[in-house]
Amino acid sequence: MFTKSVFILAVVCFAATMAGKYVGRKSSPAPKPGGAPGGLIPGGIGECLPFKPFHQVVADFAIGRLGIGYTLIKIRGVRTQVVAGTMFHMELLVSRDTFYNKKIYEQCDVKVVHTPWIAGQELTLRSKQCKETCCPN
Repeated sequence: MFTKSVFILAVVCFAATMAGKYVGRKSSPAPKPGGAPGGLIPGGIGECLPFKPFHQVVADFAIGRLGIGYTLIKIRGVRTQVVAGTMFHMELLVSRDTFYNKKIYEQCDVKVVHTPWIAGQELTLRSKQCKETCCPN
């Protein structure tokens, strides 16, 4: 009975000591999405600023998958999401040539997954949605 009481007392004292170290402690600042390693939240979407050269590679890949006649004008925004790889959510301003030699400007939202460990399938277009816009700005 005595050893059981001493053991319980020791556990309670240890718990109280550990709680004292953490109670009232300020939490660490929230990680910056898309920042340094450890700043990404699995499944969370984070902004990517400034743009990196690899973003241009991903955008060019997506344009190539949209179809014939599409030309990239500007990358408007990039966000990343950690999935089984990295999913790039991109807002692209593109122009499209029509049969009548007329240019149509479109805003395309694309999702491209980067899986560098899969040879031959490093980039995969997951979704695309384009809508006509008035001007190339």
